[in-house]
Amino acid sequence: MDKKITKQQLQKRIDGAQLIVEKGANYKAVYFADRGIGIYSCKDYVITSTNFHQNVWNRVTGSGYNKPCYFLDQLIDIANAHKDDMADKNGKGEVFYSLEKLKSVESLTEADKLIITMVERWIYVLNDAPYVIGAEKLDVTNLMLQYISWLAKSNTMIQQRPEDVIRNDFNNQYISLFRFLSLDAEIAPDLQADLQAEVQKIESEAYEKIKSYIESKGGKTIDVIALPKSEIDEAQALNELQK
Repeated sequence: MDKKITKQQLQKRIDGAQLIVEKGANYKAVYFADRGIGIYSCKDYVITSTNFHQNVWNRVTGSGYNKPCYFLDQLIDIANAHKDDMADKNGKGEVFYSLEKLKSVESLTEADKLIITMVERWIYVLNDAPYVIGAEKLDVTNLMLQYISWLAKSNTMIQQRPEDVIRNDFNNQYISLFRFLSLDAEIAPDLQADLQAEVQKIESEAYEKIKSYIESKGGKTIDVIALPKSEIDEAQALNELQK
């Protein structure tokens, strides 16, 4: 039998705690057993949990309401509204809840489907990052891959945009920069800019060949806006903000 904790022991734990998460009156939660992911919406925080770690999100930050909390709250509401539809049973006959079954519920609205898709993809990205650090070759390669990807993406996104940027064009710019940054090569420092320009040229030519092939087979590339044109010089604004 577990020994009951005394008020003094409880107070000592509270005083020594780094973070106290109060459930609050509007507490709600869902656990997707098929993914091993729990989402718990508390008074001041929203928690995402796996078997290996927890992420605690502040509801309110300096810039306002935290976006992850909004989308996680929405997913909990959607899941709880379709609890019976996403229920499944394991080999022991125990009931569990499945994200995969939730995705296939016919009565979901388009808005529901969009939220589920966005949060699912976000969780995949979120869960991968904490485990890329380590001393083994696989760890080092994984970390460098993610770091270079982040660097290429960041630099592509902050470029000045005099007009809307189509997703295919954005991806091509990102791929070109990723290719340059990821090269394990030795070349004179004064030729780095030339190398980057040459890589961009080669990747752009490959992109044009891909588009031509698609068109030759009766298809077409689709113009989906990835980034709207810049209303301000975002790179300059970011630089000023950092100062």
